[in-house]
Amino acid sequence: MKTLALGLLVLAAAPLLPGQVQVTANGTIEITAFPETLPPSTQSTIVTGPTTFTFSGVGSATLTLGLVSELTSSPASPPFGCGFCSSLVESNVVLHYTSSVPIAGVLRLTLIPDCWMQPSFVDVDFDGEWEVGDSSGWTVDVPVVLASRPLDVRLYGAPVNFSGVFVDCDDVQRVEFLPLPNALDVLPPACGPTLGSSLTGDVGDVRKLRMHVGATQGPIGALMVGTAPSPMPGACGLQTLPEATEVLLPGPEGATFDVPLVPALLGDFTLQYVDVSLSPFALDWSNGVTLSL
Repeated sequence: MKTLALGLLVLAAAPLLPGQVQVTANGTIEITAFPETLPPSTQSTIVTGPTTFTFSGVGSATLTLGLVSELTSSPASPPFGCGFCSSLVESNVVLHYTSSVPIAGVLRLTLIPDCWMQPSFVDVDFDGEWEVGDSSGWTVDVPVVLASRPLDVRLYGAPVNFSGVFVDCDDVQRVEFLPLPNALDVLPPACGPTLGSSLTGDVGDVRKLRMHVGATQGPIGALMVGTAPSPMPGACGLQTLPEATEVLLPGPEGATFDVPLVPALLGDFTLQYVDVSLSPFALDWSNGVTLSL
Protein backbone atom coordinates (compact mmCIF):
# COMPACT_ATOMS: atom_id res chain seq x y z
CA MET A 1 0.00 0.00 0.00
CA LYS A 2 1.44 3.35 -1.04
CA THR A 3 -0.36 6.41 0.23
CA LEU A 4 0.48 10.06 0.63
CA ALA A 5 -1.54 12.46 2.76
CA LEU A 6 -2.98 15.41 0.92
CA GLY A 7 -3.15 18.38 3.22
CA LEU A 8 -5.79 20.54 1.60
CA LEU A 9 -8.75 19.38 -0.48
CA VAL A 10 -9.84 22.10 -2.88
CA LEU A 11 -12.09 21.29 -5.81
CA ALA A 12 -12.48 22.98 -9.17
CA ALA A 13 -14.56 21.89 -12.12
CA ALA A 14 -13.66 21.30 -15.75
CA PRO A 15 -16.25 21.87 -18.49
CA LEU A 16 -19.17 19.46 -18.75
CA LEU A 17 -18.52 16.32 -20.77
CA PRO A 18 -20.97 13.98 -22.57
CA GLY A 19 -23.55 12.51 -20.20
CA GLN A 20 -23.07 15.42 -17.79
CA VAL A 21 -19.72 14.02 -16.65
CA GLN A 22 -17.65 16.45 -14.61
CA VAL A 23 -13.98 16.24 -13.61
CA THR A 24 -12.60 18.09 -10.59
CA ALA A 25 -9.18 17.93 -9.00
CA ASN A 26 -7.24 18.64 -5.84
CA GLY A 27 -3.67 18.08 -4.74
CA THR A 28 -0.21 19.59 -4.53
CA ILE A 29 2.86 20.17 -6.71
CA GLU A 30 6.33 20.68 -5.22
CA ILE A 31 9.43 21.59 -7.21
CA THR A 32 12.80 21.35 -5.46
CA ALA A 33 16.30 22.39 -6.47
CA PHE A 34 19.18 20.49 -4.86
CA PRO A 35 22.35 22.61 -5.27
CA GLU A 36 25.78 21.10 -4.76
CA THR A 37 26.63 22.97 -1.55
CA LEU A 38 23.57 25.00 -0.52
CA PRO A 39 20.44 23.65 1.22
CA PRO A 40 17.54 22.52 -1.03
CA SER A 41 15.09 25.19 -2.19
CA THR A 42 11.39 24.32 -2.71
CA GLN A 43 8.44 26.08 -4.28
CA SER A 44 4.95 24.57 -4.14
CA THR A 45 1.38 25.18 -5.19
CA ILE A 46 -2.04 23.79 -4.32
CA VAL A 47 -3.89 22.30 -7.26
CA THR A 48 -7.43 23.66 -7.62
CA GLY A 49 -8.14 22.73 -11.23
CA PRO A 50 -6.19 22.99 -14.50
CA THR A 51 -2.72 24.10 -13.46
CA THR A 52 0.61 25.21 -14.88
CA PHE A 53 3.30 25.74 -12.25
CA THR A 54 6.93 26.69 -12.89
CA PHE A 55 10.00 27.15 -10.69
CA SER A 56 12.26 29.06 -13.05
CA GLY A 57 15.35 27.08 -14.02
CA VAL A 58 14.31 24.11 -11.85
CA GLY A 59 11.21 22.55 -13.38
CA SER A 60 7.52 22.73 -14.17
CA ALA A 61 4.29 20.74 -13.98
CA THR A 62 1.06 20.95 -15.97
CA LEU A 63 -2.39 19.48 -15.26
CA THR A 64 -5.21 19.53 -17.80
CA LEU A 65 -8.77 18.36 -17.13
CA GLY A 66 -11.47 17.16 -19.50
CA LEU A 67 -12.28 14.15 -21.64
CA VAL A 68 -8.52 13.64 -21.48
CA SER A 69 -6.91 14.65 -18.19
CA GLU A 70 -3.12 14.71 -18.14
CA LEU A 71 -0.43 15.43 -15.56
CA THR A 72 3.09 16.18 -16.83
CA SER A 73 6.00 16.67 -14.42
CA SER A 74 9.19 18.08 -15.98
CA PRO A 75 12.36 18.69 -13.90
CA ALA A 76 14.95 20.83 -15.69
CA SER A 77 18.59 19.84 -16.04
CA PRO A 78 20.75 21.65 -13.44
CA PRO A 79 23.77 23.63 -14.68
CA PHE A 80 26.31 21.45 -16.50
CA GLY A 81 29.32 20.58 -14.37
CA CYS A 82 27.46 20.66 -11.07
CA GLY A 83 28.03 16.97 -10.46
CA PHE A 84 25.87 16.56 -7.36
CA CYS A 85 23.01 18.89 -8.33
CA SER A 86 19.52 17.71 -9.16
CA SER A 87 15.96 18.92 -9.73
CA LEU A 88 12.82 17.18 -8.47
CA VAL A 89 9.18 17.74 -9.50
CA GLU A 90 6.73 15.88 -7.25
CA SER A 91 3.10 16.06 -8.44
CA ASN A 92 0.37 14.47 -6.34
CA VAL A 93 -3.15 15.00 -7.71
CA VAL A 94 -6.53 13.31 -7.23
CA LEU A 95 -9.14 13.53 -9.99
CA HIS A 96 -12.82 13.21 -9.06
CA TYR A 97 -15.22 11.92 -11.74
CA THR A 98 -18.97 12.45 -11.32
CA SER A 99 -22.03 12.38 -13.56
CA SER A 100 -25.54 13.61 -12.84
CA VAL A 101 -26.84 10.84 -15.11
CA PRO A 102 -25.15 7.43 -14.70
CA ILE A 103 -22.97 6.68 -17.71
CA ALA A 104 -20.89 3.59 -18.49
CA GLY A 105 -17.52 3.56 -20.20
CA VAL A 106 -13.83 2.99 -19.54
CA LEU A 107 -11.09 5.06 -17.99
CA ARG A 108 -8.08 4.58 -20.27
CA LEU A 109 -4.99 4.99 -18.08
CA THR A 110 -1.64 5.76 -19.69
CA LEU A 111 1.74 6.10 -18.00
CA ILE A 112 4.74 7.53 -19.88
CA PRO A 113 7.56 7.41 -17.32
CA ASP A 114 10.76 9.42 -17.50
CA CYS A 115 13.67 10.22 -15.17
CA TRP A 116 12.42 7.98 -12.35
CA MET A 117 13.90 7.78 -8.90
CA GLN A 118 10.67 6.31 -7.54
CA PRO A 119 7.71 4.90 -9.49
CA SER A 120 5.03 7.12 -10.94
CA PHE A 121 1.54 5.60 -10.97
CA VAL A 122 -2.20 5.91 -11.57
CA ASP A 123 -4.49 4.59 -8.82
CA VAL A 124 -8.22 4.21 -9.57
CA ASP A 125 -10.43 4.50 -6.45
CA PHE A 126 -7.46 5.95 -4.48
CA ASP A 127 -7.14 2.65 -2.60
CA GLY A 128 -3.35 2.21 -2.74
CA GLU A 129 -3.49 -0.44 -5.47
CA TRP A 130 -1.90 0.90 -8.65
CA GLU A 131 -3.62 0.09 -11.92
CA VAL A 132 -0.63 1.56 -13.80
CA GLY A 133 2.83 1.83 -12.25
CA ASP A 134 5.72 0.22 -14.08
CA SER A 135 9.19 1.01 -15.38
CA SER A 136 7.93 1.30 -18.97
CA GLY A 137 5.02 2.95 -20.74
CA TRP A 138 1.75 1.13 -20.16
CA THR A 139 -1.93 1.59 -21.00
CA VAL A 140 -4.82 -0.08 -19.14
CA ASP A 141 -8.61 0.23 -19.56
CA VAL A 142 -10.71 0.21 -16.37
CA PRO A 143 -14.49 -0.34 -16.80
CA VAL A 144 -16.56 2.19 -14.84
CA VAL A 145 -20.04 3.55 -14.32
CA LEU A 146 -19.82 7.21 -13.37
CA ALA A 147 -22.59 8.58 -11.16
CA SER A 148 -23.21 11.34 -8.60
CA ARG A 149 -20.85 9.96 -5.93
CA PRO A 150 -17.24 10.75 -6.95
CA LEU A 151 -14.95 8.10 -8.38
CA ASP A 152 -11.40 9.12 -7.41
CA VAL A 153 -8.27 8.61 -9.49
CA ARG A 154 -4.87 9.49 -8.03
CA LEU A 155 -2.02 10.62 -10.29
CA TYR A 156 1.51 10.66 -8.90
CA GLY A 157 4.82 11.54 -10.50
CA ALA A 158 8.22 12.44 -9.00
CA PRO A 159 10.88 12.53 -11.73
CA VAL A 160 14.43 13.73 -10.93
CA ASN A 161 16.92 15.31 -13.33
CA PHE A 162 20.66 15.33 -12.63
CA SER A 163 23.22 17.78 -13.97
CA GLY A 164 24.25 16.93 -17.51
CA VAL A 165 22.41 13.58 -17.50
CA PHE A 166 19.01 14.28 -19.11
CA VAL A 167 18.06 17.11 -21.46
CA ASP A 168 14.30 16.54 -21.29
CA CYS A 169 12.32 14.87 -18.52
CA ASP A 170 8.55 14.62 -19.10
CA ASP A 171 6.88 12.14 -16.75
CA VAL A 172 3.22 11.76 -17.81
CA GLN A 173 0.08 10.26 -16.28
CA ARG A 174 -3.01 10.42 -18.51
CA VAL A 175 -6.66 9.46 -17.91
CA GLU A 176 -9.15 9.43 -20.79
CA PHE A 177 -12.86 8.76 -20.27
CA LEU A 178 -14.40 6.87 -23.20
CA PRO A 179 -18.22 6.43 -23.06
CA LEU A 180 -17.94 2.89 -24.43
CA PRO A 181 -19.48 0.28 -22.08
CA ASN A 182 -17.20 -2.67 -21.46
CA ALA A 183 -17.69 -5.12 -18.58
CA LEU A 184 -20.02 -2.62 -16.88
CA ASP A 185 -23.17 -1.02 -18.28
CA VAL A 186 -26.21 0.92 -17.04
CA LEU A 187 -29.91 0.05 -16.85
CA PRO A 188 -31.78 3.37 -16.57
CA PRO A 189 -33.40 5.20 -14.98
CA ALA A 190 -32.19 6.22 -11.51
CA CYS A 191 -35.41 7.10 -9.66
CA GLY A 192 -33.61 7.35 -6.32
CA PRO A 193 -29.86 7.37 -5.56
CA THR A 194 -27.53 6.91 -8.50
CA LEU A 195 -25.37 3.76 -8.53
CA GLY A 196 -21.85 3.92 -9.95
CA SER A 197 -19.05 1.37 -10.01
CA SER A 198 -15.54 0.45 -11.09
CA LEU A 199 -14.00 -2.92 -11.96
CA THR A 200 -10.26 -3.21 -11.42
CA GLY A 201 -7.80 -6.09 -11.64
CA ASP A 202 -6.84 -8.47 -14.43
CA VAL A 203 -9.11 -11.07 -16.04
CA GLY A 204 -8.40 -14.47 -14.47
CA ASP A 205 -7.03 -12.87 -11.31
CA VAL A 206 -8.67 -11.48 -8.18
CA ARG A 207 -10.75 -8.47 -9.28
CA LYS A 208 -12.39 -5.71 -7.24
CA LEU A 209 -15.89 -4.39 -7.91
CA ARG A 210 -16.39 -1.11 -6.07
CA MET A 211 -19.90 0.34 -5.84
CA HIS A 212 -20.72 4.01 -5.28
CA VAL A 213 -24.20 4.89 -3.96
CA GLY A 214 -25.21 8.54 -4.29
CA ALA A 215 -27.03 10.68 -1.72
CA THR A 216 -29.77 8.80 0.12
CA GLN A 217 -32.95 9.80 1.98
CA GLY A 218 -33.55 6.78 4.23
CA PRO A 219 -31.50 5.36 7.10
CA ILE A 220 -31.09 1.93 5.52
CA GLY A 221 -30.82 0.42 2.08
CA ALA A 222 -30.10 -2.83 0.30
CA LEU A 223 -27.90 -3.90 -2.58
CA MET A 224 -29.45 -6.62 -4.70
CA VAL A 225 -27.58 -8.92 -7.07
CA GLY A 226 -29.29 -11.00 -9.73
CA THR A 227 -28.16 -13.03 -12.71
CA ALA A 228 -30.51 -11.42 -15.23
CA PRO A 229 -32.12 -8.04 -15.82
CA SER A 230 -35.77 -7.51 -15.08
CA PRO A 231 -38.14 -8.41 -17.96
CA MET A 232 -39.47 -4.82 -17.77
CA PRO A 233 -36.43 -2.51 -17.83
CA GLY A 234 -36.71 1.23 -18.30
CA ALA A 235 -39.21 1.94 -15.51
CA CYS A 236 -38.77 3.03 -11.92
CA GLY A 237 -38.58 -0.08 -9.82
CA LEU A 238 -36.81 -3.40 -9.59
CA GLN A 239 -34.32 -3.86 -12.44
CA THR A 240 -33.18 -7.37 -11.48
CA LEU A 241 -34.54 -10.62 -10.13
CA PRO A 242 -32.47 -10.68 -6.92
CA GLU A 243 -30.67 -13.83 -5.85
CA ALA A 244 -28.67 -12.18 -3.09
CA THR A 245 -29.31 -9.08 -0.97
CA GLU A 246 -27.05 -7.16 1.42
CA VAL A 247 -28.46 -4.61 3.89
CA LEU A 248 -26.42 -1.39 4.13
CA LEU A 249 -26.43 1.67 6.39
CA PRO A 250 -25.24 4.58 4.24
CA GLY A 251 -24.88 8.16 5.38
CA PRO A 252 -26.91 10.97 3.78
CA GLU A 253 -24.06 11.60 1.33
CA GLY A 254 -24.16 7.97 0.17
CA ALA A 255 -21.67 5.14 0.53
CA THR A 256 -18.80 3.34 -1.18
CA PHE A 257 -18.25 -0.38 -0.65
CA ASP A 258 -16.56 -3.35 -2.30
CA VAL A 259 -18.19 -6.49 -3.68
CA PRO A 260 -15.73 -9.42 -3.48
CA LEU A 261 -15.16 -11.32 -6.72
CA VAL A 262 -13.36 -14.63 -7.05
CA PRO A 263 -11.58 -15.64 -10.29
CA ALA A 264 -13.96 -18.58 -10.80
CA LEU A 265 -17.02 -16.31 -10.90
CA LEU A 266 -18.21 -15.98 -14.51
CA GLY A 267 -21.39 -14.83 -16.19
CA ASP A 268 -23.69 -11.84 -16.40
CA PHE A 269 -25.06 -10.11 -13.30
CA THR A 270 -27.24 -7.11 -12.47
CA LEU A 271 -26.83 -5.00 -9.34
CA GLN A 272 -29.24 -2.43 -7.96
CA TYR A 273 -29.59 -0.41 -4.78
CA VAL A 274 -32.87 0.46 -3.05
CA ASP A 275 -33.11 3.29 -0.52
CA VAL A 276 -35.60 2.58 2.29
CA SER A 277 -37.35 5.45 4.11
CA LEU A 278 -39.35 4.56 7.22
CA SER A 279 -41.54 7.58 8.02
CA PRO A 280 -43.40 7.51 5.73
CA PHE A 281 -42.34 4.19 4.29
CA ALA A 282 -40.96 4.53 0.77
CA LEU A 283 -38.64 2.70 -1.61
CA ASP A 284 -36.41 4.69 -3.96
CA TRP A 285 -34.70 2.63 -6.65
CA SER A 286 -31.31 3.34 -8.14
CA ASN A 287 -30.39 2.62 -11.72
CA GLY A 288 -29.19 -0.90 -12.40
CA VAL A 289 -25.58 -1.77 -13.19
CA THR A 290 -24.87 -4.82 -15.33
CA LEU A 291 -21.63 -6.77 -14.87
CA SER A 292 -20.16 -9.23 -17.39
CA LEU A 293 -17.35 -11.51 -16.19
